[in-house]
Amino acid sequence: MLQEAKRKAESQGFRINWVEADGRNFDLGRRFALIITPFNTLQFFRDTAALGQLFRCVKSHLGDEGRFVFD
Repeated sequence: MLQEAKRKAESQGFRINWVEADGRNFDLGRRFALIITPFNTLQFFRDTAALGQLFRCVKSHLGDEGRFVFD
């Protein structure tokens, strides 16, 4: 799926810094105003421990007024 996303982005002229990482344990070294997790991604974190790890990583990457949006 990631390769297909890269192909589509390139065909449309988008320049994207792609990062593949485990959502439970990542450090991008910066903060963001918005983090999105679309398309029912949270269902892949199957227990509360995994969800807690994800939320901690997301929180560490959000700016002071940052928002985490998911569906």
